[in-house]
Amino acid sequence: MERDSTSGRRGMVLRLLVLLLLAAPALANYPLFDVATRMRVLLVPRDAAVGAVIYRLRATDSDFDYPLHFDVGGDGAGAQVAVVRLDNLPCTRNMSYCQANVVLARKLDAGRVYDVRLRVRDSRGDATSIDAIVQLSNNSTPVDATFPRRPTLVMVPEDTKPGTELDYVIVRKNPRNSRHAIVELWGSPLFTLAQRLSSRTDTNASIILAGPLDYETQAMYTLDLYALDPFVEPGQDTRNIAGFQVAVVVVDVQDTPPEFIEAPPVTQLSPTLQVGDEVVRVRAEDGDKGKPRQIRYGLVSEGSPFTTFFTVDERTGGY
Repeated sequence: MERDSTSGRRGMVLRLLVLLLLAAPALANYPLFDVATRMRVLLVPRDAAVGAVIYRLRATDSDFDYPLHFDVGGDGAGAQVAVVRLDNLPCTRNMSYCQANVVLARKLDAGRVYDVRLRVRDSRGDATSIDAIVQLSNNSTPVDATFPRRPTLVMVPEDTKPGTELDYVIVRKNPRNSRHAIVELWGSPLFTLAQRLSSRTDTNASIILAGPLDYETQAMYTLDLYALDPFVEPGQDTRNIAGFQVAVVVVDVQDTPPEFIEAPPVTQLSPTLQVGDEVVRVRAEDGDKGKPRQIRYGLVSEGSPFTTFFTVDERTGGY
């Protein structure tokens, strides 16, 4: 009897261990913030503009219950308006992590510490929250040190071939990180980046035209360039992202024929018309809108026997 009792207890313990092992994944597989981007203490320079991206969050989920969704609560002082907002970036099941930009939602007060709660939630509803603080520093953004080269205006002829390098950016890395800065480009699929390490501390990113341009369709593009893990002032700035905008202006090339604006398909002739009287007037304009050329008018017979009865003023379009 004692041997049977021991065997029974062992069986119960074994079944209990099996149940615990089966339950453990369901209990443990919550989405997790990346340790390197947890934003525990975020020091923001005093010249950071409202609406600027001041941090990049990243999170993973071992069950791949993507997309993950990031959100933020109000600060601990009970303010009615959150000091930051989160912009979730595109994320699919094929990605190894999801990301969100932390955007400065309102001006920070000097000397005040803002308590913020960040949360990430997977597609099943499981969520993880962390607490962080946001505070204004006395420093300003070291733009020239972060971006030794940063074009803000690029002029591109509309007949430029895809694959052409338009300009380039140089970014210094964060001195506290061993990894180099990574550059991202947002704004239009017609432009992309090709980046390479230009030195031990710099990243060189070329802006590449990825598709054909058409001045008549769109004459200007605004691109956002962001550098992840760029140079910041140690102890004064803990952002892990910095960025700026580039305006790409498409330069018109004379490649579009003129088009008629006024050209009635049928004109009735009065029986009282005299030779030299104007019958009708047409109007056209150049299809190239940037630097339109002067229009000249003429008659094309195309086999019509009546063409010889009319003349057209090459400048006014009257005939």
